[in-house]
Amino acid sequence: MEIKYVKSGDYLIPNIIPNIEPEEELTKYGMIYEDWLKTAHKYIWDYLYCTGQAKKSCLTVQHEADELEAKIMPQMMEAEGITEELKRENPLEWARKMNNLQHRVNEIVMDHFINNPNYKVPMEN
Repeated sequence: MEIKYVKSGDYLIPNIIPNIEPEEELTKYGMIYEDWLKTAHKYIWDYLYCTGQAKKSCLTVQHEADELEAKIMPQMMEAEGITEELKRENPLEWARKMNNLQHRVNEIVMDHFINNPNYKVPMEN
């Protein structure tokens, strides 16, 4: 934070200007991570919030989670035989398998960022 003072009579009053937060919106993983920090690690959330790093930290996790999901999904689809051919031949079976796969990929991504005790919360010192 940058603190400037404004003279008012004989007093200097702090004119606090908060850090500019990124304008990008939080999506699924960013919001989940934010809620997790607020409830499970309130002291970290308070530090990030007070230093103006909260949204940036959540966006970092969001981007990493989206990248991990984009990497895992096609690999698992190929391994389980979920193809465009299956989609044409049996759309209901394809939808069932895709929904199941999406839930499993979500669990993998969540375990990596939330349930992993070795994951370090992204923050600036």
